Amino acid sequence: MRVLTIAKNLQIGGTQRVAQALSIGVAQLGNDVAFLAYAGLGPRKTFLDAAGIPVFGPLDEEKDALEKAIAWKPDIVHIHRSGYPDPTEAALMRAFKDSGTKIVETNVFGRFDHTIPTSLIDVHLHLAKWSLLKWRKWGGRKASPATILPNCVETDRFRPLSDAERAAAREALGVREDAFLVGRIGQPIPAKWNPAIFDVFADFRTRHPNAQMLLVGAPTGYAERAAKLPKAVREAILFREPILSDELLNEYYNSLDAFLHLSEVGESFGLVLCEAMLCEVPVVTLSTPLRDNGQLEVVQHGVGGLVANSRAGLVEALEMLVADPDLADRLAKQGRESVIARFSLDRIAKEAVAVYRAALDPAEGGLLSEKPDHEWMMSLLRNSVRPKGLLWTDAAFQFTHNPHIYRTLRRLKTALVK
Repeated sequence: MRVLTIAKNLQIGGTQRVAQALSIGVAQLGNDVAFLAYAGLGPRKTFLDAAGIPVFGPLDEEKDALEKAIAWKPDIVHIHRSGYPDPTEAALMRAFKDSGTKIVETNVFGRFDHTIPTSLIDVHLHLAKWSLLKWRKWGGRKASPATILPNCVETDRFRPLSDAERAAAREALGVREDAFLVGRIGQPIPAKWNPAIFDVFADFRTRHPNAQMLLVGAPTGYAERAAKLPKAVREAILFREPILSDELLNEYYNSLDAFLHLSEVGESFGLVLCEAMLCEVPVVTLSTPLRDNGQLEVVQHGVGGLVANSRAGLVEALEMLVADPDLADRLAKQGRESVIARFSLDRIAKEAVAVYRAALDPAEGGLLSEKPDHEWMMSLLRNSVRPKGLLWTDAAFQFTHNPHIYRTLRRLKTALVK
């Protein structure tokens, strides 16, 4: 089987990391794989080069890149896209569709694109059940074959350190020996963070004066926000710039006693959560039911961490970890085991190949009909610290995920942007 992966570029972001890793994983299973980075290259190209995977693009520099990619004659094009309308991506998919190639998309944010014909994409892949549920509701009867393919995680790149290694990493960061260190690591994208993390930490620290917080890759303006906090709180916060080195990231994760996760838009998946869990760091995450909420499925309340429904719930969850070291240790061990069992590169690559075969053979189409239901959603929301307000949440979810209302809101947002 010949598989062409398409992504915008090969920079350090999570989508690019997954597209690169999955391409290598599919190739390791004996398939021919190539890559089209249509808008730019980046540091992840070196991994593809090392694996012997040809890379086409970018289109503005390699003028015949698209023609070369089509001439490579892929059986499957697997495009990793946001899900939002994008004329360039639509044109690329049409070009390959016209040549008889099957089109598979990973819809990263689970958005239903009403600007393209449903026949253009043969299979829609979602990173979590939550994303698929939202997409099917927004798409209504137009929702075509779809299933779940989680992000693959390079589980060998993140591991727990020895006690001595961990102590050295904490010392290098300037963490006090007796500190309970909470932290957040990510790319400096404002919507993927939430400034309420300062309020949560300040509240937690009033009860635990030995607490410190590490923020790696925080958006512009977060250091200025911290500077306005009370002296005792701001001096307990450590900032570090975003980094590419997995080795240094591994040290940062291992320095933490808890990974404190708040995102204004939630997570369609949450690679940082997996990385923290692989380092045996328990996760405390905020549920965001009206946005993306894949973090609940990745963490699994009581398995790899604790899920909260409010800021007060986040503080309570941190308190639970401090008060019960056995709980923290159990979540840490379970989290690592869970990520390896569910998201290893080998497992996800095999699942991807099964999807490609189903796209090529209609007889295997039963694989593409998964439909999470309302009861599943409510059960997921109830399984958390301080579950409350769920009737209102349910009503708001149903309203904002009506396909007609969704299309109206999207048109209004597009008009306002213009």
